[in-house]
Amino acid sequence: QGKAVRFSTVLDMRKYCSPNSDVGEAVYDLCAVAVHEGRSVESGHYYAYVRGRNKLWYCCDDSTVRQVGEQEVLRCQAYMLFYNMQDNTLRSRICLLYTSPSPRDS
Repeated sequence: QGKAVRFSTVLDMRKYCSPNSDVGEAVYDLCAVAVHEGRSVESGHYYAYVRGRNKLWYCCDDSTVRQVGEQEVLRCQAYMLFYNMQDNTLRSRICLLYTSPSPRDS
């Protein structure tokens, strides 16, 4: 089992960027979380939490989609986190922040 990682709905990367870079404000909003349950990446179950345009969170699990609260999302054991840049001029960029190590790497 991978290690749990704490994450938030906003990721501020400004302090890690060069002042001369063209990354805009480098502040991101969490837009999706992939979750894996199982012993290895070759087996188990994957599902995702996604944030809709209406700012509400949904759990997408096979053929079921249900609305969930933000706290459920923040408590999950994330496999991958997806953040969307807040700067509207660069909205199409998505930052993949975290991928948990595979069980073989642990």
